[in-house]
Amino acid sequence: MLRVLANLVFALIISTSVAAESFVSVPKSGVLDYTVMRNGDPIGNFAFRFRRDGANLEVAIDSKIEYRLFYIRVYHHFHKSTEVWRGKRLISMKSVTDDNGEEKILDVSESDSGLDVEGPKGQKQVGAEIPPASFWNVAALESPQMIGTISGGIETIDAEFIGDETIEIKGRPVKTKHYRMTGDIKRDLWFNTEENLALAHLRFEARDGSTIEYVMK
Repeated sequence: MLRVLANLVFALIISTSVAAESFVSVPKSGVLDYTVMRNGDPIGNFAFRFRRDGANLEVAIDSKIEYRLFYIRVYHHFHKSTEVWRGKRLISMKSVTDDNGEEKILDVSESDSGLDVEGPKGQKQVGAEIPPASFWNVAALESPQMIGTISGGIETIDAEFIGDETIEIKGRPVKTKHYRMTGDIKRDLWFNTEENLALAHLRFEARDGSTIEYVMK
């Protein structure tokens, strides 16, 4: 009887460990916080919160961006999203976005045929393997398509590994892997090799030509 109980406990430990290890890009702290910079000036904050729930991973995303000109707010973008993952696959996502006064709601749910997407770009069904374009997950770069986290549109991308690079994070050098996304979404992303490939830095060029960066706090 004791041996049976011991085997059950051992099996539970192993299964829990495997489930935990399957979630790449999740930091040990369960938190990623960034300052959003525009041409070197802070304009907002962006954060991920990770929580394991059995075999699933819940990711809460919160973004608050305000651009002011002479202390007058000329643009704001507030976004909240919740993703639920099982292994490398998204099983649900809900987001609400205030894009300069325009509300946008997105709902993605698992179905027998894949994922049902309902958002500003209409309703559609997509393959279960298509990830959202939330950028925290390095494994998502394996996919040639992504679901837009605001509009629900299907974005075609290509991801290239640029190389191993050491960048400064919080005042110290950190080894990272640098990837570049091109296509419908253009981003440069650095993933921390010392922290389970968690997103360390993000950079892209906005429509107005300015440089936007997510800098870790």
